[in-house]
Amino acid sequence: MSKEMVEQMKAINSQMKTKAIGDSDAGGQKSIKEFKILDEKKIAELKEKAKEMGNDVEFSSVENIETEYGSGYKAIYTVSDINKLKYIMGSKDRKISNRNKPEEKKEGVTFKYVKGSPATLTVIFPETKEDNNSAVKRTEMPVTGKLDETRLSSMKSMYKGMKFTAILEVQGEIIETDASFKEGSKIILADVEMDKLLENKDIAEKLTATSLKKYEDIQKICKDVLGAKFELKKEIQVRFK
Repeated sequence: MSKEMVEQMKAINSQMKTKAIGDSDAGGQKSIKEFKILDEKKIAELKEKAKEMGNDVEFSSVENIETEYGSGYKAIYTVSDINKLKYIMGSKDRKISNRNKPEEKKEGVTFKYVKGSPATLTVIFPETKEDNNSAVKRTEMPVTGKLDETRLSSMKSMYKGMKFTAILEVQGEIIETDASFKEGSKIILADVEMDKLLENKDIAEKLTATSLKKYEDIQKICKDVLGAKFELKKEIQVRFK
């Protein structure tokens, strides 16, 4: 979260506290907690996320991160068998939507590891399942509205300095891979700067039109961003020893 956004949230929190004190003086019983990016509720959500990623995944630890651009956190999970891991990109969808609509099952990146010399790791990206009863197919990203300069400026401020990175690092030397982006023993699945995404107003509008819960949505947006690295293949293989 950018510094500007953190300060805005703290200011709102302070105003709510002031109002709560006033209500309390008037006989009310209100208590407003101090704003924290990493609070008890967030830690509980991070622990719950381990269940979404597989029965063998365990929440290990989390720590605050402060940079020149803003504040955040780093969560660490452990898994003993990568074949049981389902890596879900992004976070929980917080958009207000149809409350009567059942929550969509989240699809994640899965892995198939075969021991050997060399060992082989296959990375399988999720595919969007179409609803045959739906008149609208997901062949193109929908755009639901136009962004005015005020809202676009607000988005740029909120996401300033934010970077989305997903890297697969193997323990050994990569001898063969069909991945699009490789650096030493690392395979870059995604490396996207939000600042660059929001430089293009059309792309910014697409960001507001989707919750980014589906991997294919992120693919379609990022493939047009100059300098962005995002694996577009449905499956990649890495052989290493």
